[in-house]
Amino acid sequence: MYAGPWTFEGFALNQSDIKVAGAQGPFVVERPKVIFNAATNKFVLWFHLDDAGYKFRHAAVAVSDTPTGHFTFVHALQPDGIPSLDMSLFLDPLDGEAYFIRSCDNQYAGISRLTPDFLNTTGIISTHPVRAALLHRLLHARTHRVYVCSWSVSYTHLRAHETEAD
Repeated sequence: MYAGPWTFEGFALNQSDIKVAGAQGPFVVERPKVIFNAATNKFVLWFHLDDAGYKFRHAAVAVSDTPTGHFTFVHALQPDGIPSLDMSLFLDPLDGEAYFIRSCDNQYAGISRLTPDFLNTTGIISTHPVRAALLHRLLHARTHRVYVCSWSVSYTHLRAHETEAD
């Protein structure tokens, strides 16, 4: 974990911290995202957790009292029972709700609301059909309107497209 200007603060999480029933590491840990939960006063880390062959397809959650960690592993999951790949988090500045956005098994992009503690999802609330993982996403809150933009699918660059929802 790094703090500005580029000061190494230590490791956010170690492989030895990750304990998953029925699975054994070492794990691929990538695409970490951290958001602050004002209700619990915790920093919540979500990340992609996989095996070397990218067949495990889980997300994982950890928490810390500080944004630079050390984070405590909470659990690994397939949110809403769906294998998850490329992912992002969004914290709505208007109402404090948090959302998990991810590629659902490279079939479609799914958006799920997070639980009040930000440790789990409450079910998919929106989907956007794609054939492969959306590698880049942008969410923007503007009068409760959400925009999802994509310009790359499975390492192949495509023309940008945008989806808008109220």
